[in-house]
Amino acid sequence: MIYNVDAIERGIEENKQISFLYFDYDEKHKKVYRKNGDRYTVNPAFMVWNRDNYYMLCFSNGHDDMVTYRLDKMENVKVEEAEREPHPEYELFNTEEYRKQVFSMFGGETQKVTLLFTPKILSDMKKAILYIHGKGGSYLEAEAYKKNCAGFDIIGVDYKDYFPWSVEKQIKTAYDKVHKKYKHICLLANSIGAYFAMYALQNCQLEKALFISPVLDMERLILDMLEKANVSEKELQAKGEVSTEFGETLSWKYLCFVRENPIEWNIFTEILYAGKDNLTSRETVENFFETHNAALTVMENGEHWFHTEEQIAFLDEWMKKRFE
Repeated sequence: MIYNVDAIERGIEENKQISFLYFDYDEKHKKVYRKNGDRYTVNPAFMVWNRDNYYMLCFSNGHDDMVTYRLDKMENVKVEEAEREPHPEYELFNTEEYRKQVFSMFGGETQKVTLLFTPKILSDMKKAILYIHGKGGSYLEAEAYKKNCAGFDIIGVDYKDYFPWSVEKQIKTAYDKVHKKYKHICLLANSIGAYFAMYALQNCQLEKALFISPVLDMERLILDMLEKANVSEKELQAKGEVSTEFGETLSWKYLCFVRENPIEWNIFTEILYAGKDNLTSRETVENFFETHNAALTVMENGEHWFHTEEQIAFLDEWMKKRFE
């Protein structure tokens, strides 16, 4: 999305039109392009931030009314040679007032109302978060996150080992049980739990995912550990398993499994990354961010395990905003 912002800002600063593709998601969270994949061409005016989303406000050629597009649903944004069509609102427009009216629906007097819901509507409103813990963690950690997830039930998955071919069934079984009761399901995963979740749930219906200090590229992680342990792939293949001085047992079977079972992850994902993460490199996280439908937040002085008072407060605030 950062490239979208840059192109829009250049269009505004250089007084140029921009063009882009625009899409929605279907029920399987696959992209569906509007206008049959044809490009939109508009006159960019402003960008505003509202409820964790960036929006571009613009004017279509030949029309006076303001049009709004979400930046995370825009793709392949380009600055065109044509200049923006003149419009008085470029200088006079009140973005804050527009934000209140369009996004927050402010206007008129405040009224007290009573709403009546049928059982079917109430059932559709039920929301759950499936929590997948990291190595050495526990499904009971879900209790600590409840305060950050108002309106959601949170269910921790009690898996027993750390091999994806074993964990897959345990996570999928937990998802199936939740899916029978809840209309809306989100995912929360920590560290290696993110990798297990992506592998097990890549074809499931999830509204979005939140990853904390995630393992996003298991092959890269294993190769980095091999290098750290000064062990070659040939040595690992010959021995089958290698115990390291830093406490990890590296497995040739595990590495082969990861390579033979690539993950196709299409769920919108919010990532909280620590600048001092000693497990997943910033390069790996930024590559995932650029190649997936994702948003990235970095706590520069954070660590892989968010455990200090400052780090936990940052994590809690980050999570609350994403479940508002």
